[in-house]
Amino acid sequence: MLILDNSMSASEYWRNAEEQRFTQIDLQNVSRPCRLADMRRTLDLEMDAVAKVLCSLRFRYNAATPVNQLPPELLTKIFSILQTIDLPPNGKPNTPDYHTGWLRVTQICRQWRFAALDYPHLWSNIFMGLGPRWIEEFLLRSRMASISLDVETSVSRTMARLDVAQVITQHLYRMRKLRIWAEDYEGAILLLPSLRREAPVLETISLCNDLDSKSNQDRSTTEPLPLLPPDLFDYISPRLSCVNLTYFNFSWSSPIFSNLTHLSVNRSAPDHCVASPAARPSELDSGSHGFGLFLDALSRMPGLQTLELYFALPPLPSDATSQISHTPVITLALLRNIDLQDNILECAVALKHVVIPSTATKCITCNLDPAKRRWTDLILPWCTSEIGIPVATRMLSIAHWPGGLHVSAERDSTVRPGEGTEILMFCPDGLSADEALTEILTACRMLPMECLTTLSLDGWVVRPTTREWFAILGRCDNVRHLTIETHYQHGLWTALLSSMDGTHDACEEYRGLLLPSLKSLKLFAVDFHKGLFKKLPKWLRLRRKCFLPLQSIVITASYVDQATVDSLRDEVPEVLWDGLQEDVSDHDLEEDMMSDDGE
Repeated sequence: MLILDNSMSASEYWRNAEEQRFTQIDLQNVSRPCRLADMRRTLDLEMDAVAKVLCSLRFRYNAATPVNQLPPELLTKIFSILQTIDLPPNGKPNTPDYHTGWLRVTQICRQWRFAALDYPHLWSNIFMGLGPRWIEEFLLRSRMASISLDVETSVSRTMARLDVAQVITQHLYRMRKLRIWAEDYEGAILLLPSLRREAPVLETISLCNDLDSKSNQDRSTTEPLPLLPPDLFDYISPRLSCVNLTYFNFSWSSPIFSNLTHLSVNRSAPDHCVASPAARPSELDSGSHGFGLFLDALSRMPGLQTLELYFALPPLPSDATSQISHTPVITLALLRNIDLQDNILECAVALKHVVIPSTATKCITCNLDPAKRRWTDLILPWCTSEIGIPVATRMLSIAHWPGGLHVSAERDSTVRPGEGTEILMFCPDGLSADEALTEILTACRMLPMECLTTLSLDGWVVRPTTREWFAILGRCDNVRHLTIETHYQHGLWTALLSSMDGTHDACEEYRGLLLPSLKSLKLFAVDFHKGLFKKLPKWLRLRRKCFLPLQSIVITASYVDQATVDSLRDEVPEVLWDGLQEDVSDHDLEEDMMSDDGE
């Protein structure tokens, strides 16, 4: 309880105190310089004393606020939350615009400062970019609590690399999380030996050798990647559950690949490289022997929940086939997410030997190899058994450009491609038009086209015949949203205007038309000059006649005249157009009269 003398006001009390204290000081009668200097020293002492009284009063005042009635345990909980949302920036601490983030709570009042300093876990997240003095304070204030260390060599230049390595070596025994982001090869090599001590409480390790950094871009892409020490953590890391490796070499026989729940390995070619031979596993892990080591590693991780491998599978011999067999098959019963990107043979062999729960989210990206005649049929057996589950695929996007093909299947039903959960993707390059068409037809045969609700067709330099379009779209009975981008396809519109029995001028029975459930159409960068301004209204009238009317059309970045748009609005309730116009009536319509069906 606060007890005060209520016989006089606060202002009266302190005015009387001042008068009594300074009765001997008369500024008007002081003339000698020495007397003035003595008086100033005396007043300095008085002001220091008053400042301490003010500090004491402010402490009492702050203690009376509601927030400071909270117990220290609750205050530190609040500080811990603030710590995650107000991190100190990566800049230099000495710059004028630098702020200390959550550390400012230690400068509010004594009660907050004492609460923060007395809670070691609050100081357990250490970012090396703060500089050596802050790091030393964090390590001291965290006492013996487990710590999380974040090292970026690009922002740690205030400390010598040897000092950073020494900090890791000395405190690895109590690290719970460790993240190292090396922007140059030398930095990665220098820090790796510090990881050869025991790590009894380590749970998460993230190592990145940033090949996209400017210093690494000057290096040859054929140089080997930094190799993780074979005795990493001195073989002792019993609590390690999460491993993220980017552009490092290692052996799958390493003991760190045991009892993990999350594994992410990225050795795909960096952005500035066309190919990255160095980003492939070491010779020790190549061939069938290397694949056996990889499968053995998976068998040591039965609790794996997330698996992300980007060109991390051991490369198979050039004469290998998908019939390579290893025993036993690995069951990952707890797997929730798998993201696999590699050459199609490696993908096919890996998936052949791993049992994945049907409920897991799967994203498989396969690079075809035309030079070795490795096509989508290699992965067909797995797709038939896994991807072919009913309602597994809702969105299919097929894009083709000169020399390239992109086939992507997504789980979620969305109007816009690329917004769903991708489950399968083929990305071959160097294909001829005939090879690309073969792969498109193969993909459409293997995927559950009857489950699709959204279809996107982009590019399409290859020109399927009307019969081939029926093979591609013939099972798409539930597609409700269709997107066509870039190119006009005579064979496609001929197929849309034809019945399933191959006759032109489709019959009135809806079973004769492709895409009977279609409700919306989006046209992007489509050339209306080549007859589409005639065929599109004709197709819409045909669907309305067959009681299959469209509900909406969206036209963007496509040259079309106002008259054509008006004719579409006569057939469809909603037509959205960005207004880009060009008169198509005077253009040469020769291509409209030419058939590219080839039949």
